[in-house]
Amino acid sequence: MNTTTTESSVQELPLAFIRQRHLVRAINFSYVDQLVRSIKRVGVKAFPLAVTPDGTLFGGNHRFEAFSRIGVEKCWVHVYQPESIDREAVELNEASEQSLPMNFTDHAEMVWRKVKAGQTQQQVAVELGWTRERVRDYAALQKIASEAWSLIGATFQFVAPSTDEQSAPMFGAAAPFTEGLLRSIIPLTPDQQLELVSELASGKIQKSRFTKLAKDYRARNDASTWVRQQLAGTSMVDRCLAEVAKGIYDAEWQANQGPGQKLKQLVDTIREEWERKNSVTLIHGDFYERVRDVGDDSVDLILTDPPYNVANERVFKFEGRSDISQDFGEWDKFDPEVFIALFDTWAKEFHRILAENGSGYVFTSDRYISHLREALERAGLTFRATLVWHKTNPGTQVVKTNFKSAVEYILFFTKGGTGHTFNWQGENEMHNFIETPICGGSERLVDAKKETLHPTQKPLSVLKHLLEVSSHPGDLCFDGFMGVGSTARAARDMGRKFIGIEQDAAFFEAAQRRMSDV
Repeated sequence: MNTTTTESSVQELPLAFIRQRHLVRAINFSYVDQLVRSIKRVGVKAFPLAVTPDGTLFGGNHRFEAFSRIGVEKCWVHVYQPESIDREAVELNEASEQSLPMNFTDHAEMVWRKVKAGQTQQQVAVELGWTRERVRDYAALQKIASEAWSLIGATFQFVAPSTDEQSAPMFGAAAPFTEGLLRSIIPLTPDQQLELVSELASGKIQKSRFTKLAKDYRARNDASTWVRQQLAGTSMVDRCLAEVAKGIYDAEWQANQGPGQKLKQLVDTIREEWERKNSVTLIHGDFYERVRDVGDDSVDLILTDPPYNVANERVFKFEGRSDISQDFGEWDKFDPEVFIALFDTWAKEFHRILAENGSGYVFTSDRYISHLREALERAGLTFRATLVWHKTNPGTQVVKTNFKSAVEYILFFTKGGTGHTFNWQGENEMHNFIETPICGGSERLVDAKKETLHPTQKPLSVLKHLLEVSSHPGDLCFDGFMGVGSTARAARDMGRKFIGIEQDAAFFEAAQRRMSDV
């Protein structure tokens, strides 16, 4: 040991001479108990301390604790000034406390204290005679959670002999931890660190299993970080993380050093499900006001069933059967000239919100086909075709002096020249004639009295056919006169996004329920 004096002499001084202590490591109180017994048996002189002339204790903290506990007033000390208290204290403790050698946890905590006091890792390395890399590795151990670290330290606690006090005490004979081993858990979460440390300390797992689990947990954590990035902004993150937490994707992540095909497929599936459930926007309000909320050039397909203006207040009464009313509601009653004038507003808004090369379908009655077509063309849209929907089971014909009303009309239009989406289904499927029954059975919505809720509810089969022809999964569909949400339901079933507007409160609530039930 290098000192500034030639030699030190052993002197008997009051314990109160020691005014401050330089702690190299945490006190091991089990060892203090052993020292108390030994001091009582062989005397104080056999346990000298090392102090500086100004009364700083730098060697023998455990002995000082034992002296204090049994009330020693005077003790034997070496008094001299080492060149470096920290380094000399380490050497002195290693030399004079061979029965309690320093372990890597003591060294690590010493490094932490020095760094916290403002020393650089290089300065610590020079002072202790270590390499810079060794100091770095010990400093990194501070990232281990305090609860786990306490458990690690406990495995090195002094174990007093049970029978012969003079035999050499044992410490950490079964302590399984090393600095290199613990480096593997630094990137893990506090809970994961504590779990692995607890199982290794208790003997439930061996070091090889500890290392493998640490590797698996690291892969799992990295995979979880990637999942959070991929599903950011969705409510499905926790569900995906729960799957990752099962460890199913650990090996795949390690093999690929990143996400593999199975994990990507899981994320894609969950994202698609979330989009199906969260890509429907239902707006309660008046079309003429709320359509302004829809962005320019944002819609890929318009599929809407506006009022026909065919309702009246006539009610036909029959003996022994239900009345037949032609009064659909105030939403379908307009002065004809006023109603026709609305077509220009519809067409202008359709043109504004429709993306270039987007398409549109609008249901109408025969009496307004020409007026609506002209309005669409005035707005700059391209009229393509008139489709006929033949209802194979139309309602009862009341008036027996005319043909039975069994068809409705759908005007097909696009924005721009060529290039609109048109998924050809084959010669037999692409007629401008659609034949299918009207809504019935469980598809037909009813009110609390089990009566038909919406008199002109369109069947999903017709809507899905048009969606399939003129859109792709992920496209945005718009219905400005949503009714009970049939187009919304069809769009979501087929993986399309949807925005719908409906003014009638009862219809809107029905549409909301319909979407929440899926």
